[in-house]
Amino acid sequence: MPTLLFGMHPSNILPRIFDRASQCSCGAPANGTCVTMMAIVPYAKEYADDFEHLVAAFRAFNAEGFGEPFSPERAHQEYLERIERMRTDDDCEILLLIDGNRPVGFLQITVLDRPPFRTPVKERVGTIDAIFLLPAYRGRGWGKTLFEEGERRLIGRGVSHIDLDVTVFNRSACAWYARMGYEVQHIRMSKNVH
Repeated sequence: MPTLLFGMHPSNILPRIFDRASQCSCGAPANGTCVTMMAIVPYAKEYADDFEHLVAAFRAFNAEGFGEPFSPERAHQEYLERIERMRTDDDCEILLLIDGNRPVGFLQITVLDRPPFRTPVKERVGTIDAIFLLPAYRGRGWGKTLFEEGERRLIGRGVSHIDLDVTVFNRSACAWYARMGYEVQHIRMSKNVH
């Protein structure tokens, strides 16, 4: 896992920034002088085009995993839905993982006044709605860093519990979430009727 150093960016534009000297963003080993600046920032309009490409990559990844055909139109619609939800819902936030000035991953979180399903939890609940990193950024600790920042923000907004959904056949994600401290709390079943 890369070494992460937390601090403020000198321009005070980026709320959190990380220095990573273990490997260059291109994948080449660092030689001691190569330092990639990574940041986690809230979504902003300046990242709209890149974020739309991330959502399309996320949709393609999910389509492949679910054995569904990829639809660029559906990916564009999902992008618009995510932006609209964040714009109109103060309890929804999209965080972007930025390499230099290019988004390479995103996390969407929401705070709910009540859980989305029957549960013994009665307080405000945070949800991790989606997390995605481009393939070149996986396995280096950046997903964990982005995920933990989302958890930190949810906890800071007063949630007592954080939920997420994952499909049971995504075994690697289930194992990763378990390592992050998540446990199975309910099982939702579905039936294909078409």
